Amino acid sequence: MENIFQELSLSIELVKALLDKTDACIYLTDKETKRVLYINEKMKRDFHCQDQEDQFCWEVFYNNQSGPCDYCPCDFLKSIGEKPVVRFVYNERAKRYYKQVDSIVRLYDGRHAYLHHFFDITEFKEATQAVAEASDKVRTDFLSRMSHEIRTPMNAIIGMAHIAAASDDIDKIKTCISKIDSASTQLLSLVNDILDMSKFESEKMDIINEPFDLEKMLIEMYNIVMVKAEEKNQNLQLEFGRDVPSKLRSDELRISQVITNLVTNAIKFTPEYGDIKIKVNVIGEVSDTVIIEFRVSDTGIGIASQDQAKLFGTFEQIDGSLSRQYGGAGLGLAICKRIIDLMGGKIWVESREGEGSTFGFTLQMDVIERKNKASTLLGCNFEDLRILLGANAFPIIAMTANASGEDVAERLNTGINGHIVKPINEQASVYGGLLPYIDVEDALAKIRGNKKLFMTMLKSYRNGTVYKDMFYSLETRNLGKAQYYVHTLKGVAENLSLKKISEVIVPFEKQLKSHILKKEILPELKEAVEITNRYIDELLSDWK
Repeated sequence: MENIFQELSLSIELVKALLDKTDACIYLTDKETKRVLYINEKMKRDFHCQDQEDQFCWEVFYNNQSGPCDYCPCDFLKSIGEKPVVRFVYNERAKRYYKQVDSIVRLYDGRHAYLHHFFDITEFKEATQAVAEASDKVRTDFLSRMSHEIRTPMNAIIGMAHIAAASDDIDKIKTCISKIDSASTQLLSLVNDILDMSKFESEKMDIINEPFDLEKMLIEMYNIVMVKAEEKNQNLQLEFGRDVPSKLRSDELRISQVITNLVTNAIKFTPEYGDIKIKVNVIGEVSDTVIIEFRVSDTGIGIASQDQAKLFGTFEQIDGSLSRQYGGAGLGLAICKRIIDLMGGKIWVESREGEGSTFGFTLQMDVIERKNKASTLLGCNFEDLRILLGANAFPIIAMTANASGEDVAERLNTGINGHIVKPINEQASVYGGLLPYIDVEDALAKIRGNKKLFMTMLKSYRNGTVYKDMFYSLETRNLGKAQYYVHTLKGVAENLSLKKISEVIVPFEKQLKSHILKKEILPELKEAVEITNRYIDELLSDWK
């Protein structure tokens, strides 16, 4: 029997030693008397008490208290049995916040006792409170910004309406109506953004997968945003990969919403005469599913690396001064991120402050129809044709717009007996006489034979002022601006295959940088621009 008591005593001492080492405040009280049976070392330290066993718990742990606490868990535990009681308390003596867990345990001698755990959550509570306060501040700033963004167009609408109503001047009334229209569009865009965010917050945003023509959608988007780019004399380019399928299955509306937002931002944050490029390419393919990458690059103000993580936050805006200078509520990128995430894609940004930005996103889509305009033969691709014809003994001649050595070899490897070059567009061969000023076939090949897009790009060039600004800068000897405009025109000429301008402007740019201009080169450039512009006007007139 003595050995049993010794072992029991050792076990009790071991349990006490373990409890003293734990990182929780622990004490035991007798179920019937509510007197303290045990206090571990951490509880003594945190609650500034000694070995005051056999006293009431309220006498030991609470200052100036003459009876049980109003919230004493012991009586509650009696009514619910063995289920623990959990609550969160602040102790004045310890000056700390605790998660308190109370339960009933059975002791070695058969008695029942209350076991009380106190887990210190002060740091967690303070951190949580700091996060909550920061979140509240962000939301408050956001609401303040929204209030400003809503009031600005509303004030414009009301003010212009009053001016128009009080005026008999038709031109003045038209100006007011135009400004009302602009402010209304701005306000509608803001309301739509707020509604979209509301849908995301309530998880009511739906993605609709339907067949659509990606190229057509992007051209329509391009024509809309081009108006804003032209206002700032920006060079806006749209570039399709040759292997992008003509028809896909996805949510056309949401993709258009994202790409439009990215391009609009690029136009907004890119200075006058800057460059913006939209690129669409297939970067992965499995069976009838493709992964398409969209990239929008600009030569704008760029984004500091420490601010890039904030870009896609719901209520974030990296710099309030940007909102005042450029406008916008800071919701667009957050909505883009939510949409792309919902569609199972990925969105990112690459940028350096002062050097422009590239926003990109990828989406997986089902292929509905393929139509490679740069290499078609009676509606069949070359691989299908080889399989269909097999070993039949008659010559097969490939007619394609691509005359590169690699393209010829590819055709011959599929079983084609010969290869000839054709105009990429039926009408293009008619304009061979435009050479060496405009290479229509080459220009169309760059955009997969899309004549409508080519016409839009030509109109944009003719309606723009880049060449006029270039010559004016040269005449007024503003060489800094002249270099910028020359470089811009060189890029435009290359994209539109304006061969004569490209031929003259390359050496012109080199001479300009070296500050040594040959007398004859400026008249030569003027002549190239004038004749090219005349040919473009004729081309646009013929294609109407």
